[in-house]
Amino acid sequence: HNAVLRLRPFMAHCQLPKLPGEVDVLSHDQVEAVLMRRAGYEVRVLPREDLGWEENPPNLVEFIRRDLRWCQGNMQYWRFLTMPGLKAVSRYQLMFAILMFVGSPAWIGLLVLGTAAAVAARDNLVDPRYGWPLLAAILFMWFAPKIATIVDDLMRTQMRAAYGGAARLLAGVFTETVFFILLLPIQWLSHTLMLARLATGRAAGWTAQVRHDHAVPFRQALRRFWPHTVVGVGALAILAATVPAAVPIAALIAGGLALSIPLAMITSAPIVSRWVLRSGLCRLPEEIAPPDILRRLALPALTHHDHA
Repeated sequence: HNAVLRLRPFMAHCQLPKLPGEVDVLSHDQVEAVLMRRAGYEVRVLPREDLGWEENPPNLVEFIRRDLRWCQGNMQYWRFLTMPGLKAVSRYQLMFAILMFVGSPAWIGLLVLGTAAAVAARDNLVDPRYGWPLLAAILFMWFAPKIATIVDDLMRTQMRAAYGGAARLLAGVFTETVFFILLLPIQWLSHTLMLARLATGRAAGWTAQVRHDHAVPFRQALRRFWPHTVVGVGALAILAATVPAAVPIAALIAGGLALSIPLAMITSAPIVSRWVLRSGLCRLPEEIAPPDILRRLALPALTHHDHA
């Protein structure tokens, strides 16, 4: 963070203002970056992963909770878009951060309105000669950064070894991609519900994150993800009964929603975690050759690898 590297200018130029109603700025990083830029400093994002480490939340419930905190924080950026003295690129940066979450209702709208339109039009909604190429183009744009990264890693001997070899790297990529496709719709609907709450004046707050490992029981998963299940199962059931040909395409969004409850439970189950550790699937370079600062922590993933 800026405060670590440039303490004096950070203190001089990055005092965060209070928002109307004496509300604190929640997502501070982007705001601090544009304030540093306004003060005349260059700001860079360094592609370095060895300056610090932070684990993801331990399960889907906590992951979504953190994601919604970011959503609420990024929505405060509207108030900074007209701040005097900001560079054009800084205003773009803030707007792009807002659009990260504002785009989510569009994807959910695509599922809901697309389902309704498909039922109303039956087989005349999309000409398959154009529909499938359009879908392929969207998926390619979606996965292009991931594809480029994997190709780059596969072409470099050191990077292949850092992930345990080409076969293990590709197996991890496949697993992560399936999980990614299931996870994104859950985030989209969660963002949509959060934006609706914010629009009606109901903020989510900024509670502390739960970082210790724990399983998600059925009741907690049901309480947290029942809206997702209703939307996903409902869309798939309606299409299956009326336009079955549309189910595979709708499943790209509805599938993750329909499976949100079992996904939260399975991915937090200790037996699944132990199997992933033993198999080495999705293992990171830091787990294969951990730096000293991580090895001292005796993390389960590193301990398991040493005993393998």
